[in-house]
Amino acid sequence: MDAVGELRAYVVPVATLRYLLTGTERRERVLGLVRRVLPPASAPAPLGPLFARVPGTRPVPHDEPTPADLDRLLGGEPVPAGRLPATWRLVEAVAAGLATAAARVPSARPTDLRPLGLPLPVTDAVTAGTWTSARTSDVPGLAAIAEQAVPDGLVVFWTADEGRGPTG
Repeated sequence: MDAVGELRAYVVPVATLRYLLTGTERRERVLGLVRRVLPPASAPAPLGPLFARVPGTRPVPHDEPTPADLDRLLGGEPVPAGRLPATWRLVEAVAAGLATAAARVPSARPTDLRPLGLPLPVTDAVTAGTWTSARTSDVPGLAAIAEQAVPDGLVVFWTADEGRGPTG
């Protein structure tokens, strides 16, 4: 049986999404779009790092984005497998920030998405790509935004665990 998760669709031009995510010179614009999914900035320690992790702080979960994840994505650097879920959350936060409409529905993993054209592989927990507006209108709950789709369709994200999109 296919895993059931949450499908989120955004009305956003795919070319705009790709453009923003493929250059360090656009970091400030992207940072403004993803700030809500990044942890709050902390003050630097006056003596520098004496430990691998500052005592009393929690380790960063694999699906929580960090500024280092953003820098790797924008710089076109390889993303370690353990940081892929967090990096996909950044991509989705940018899509959500640019979208003129969005919808969320419970769904099995989609198998017919066209690639986004980003140098990030999908994972067991995250699938992303695009659908045409015609394909989107076949999915109950997404028909309303299918009418608003841009010419290259909608950007779609699916996660195995519900609620872990950019606002979850």
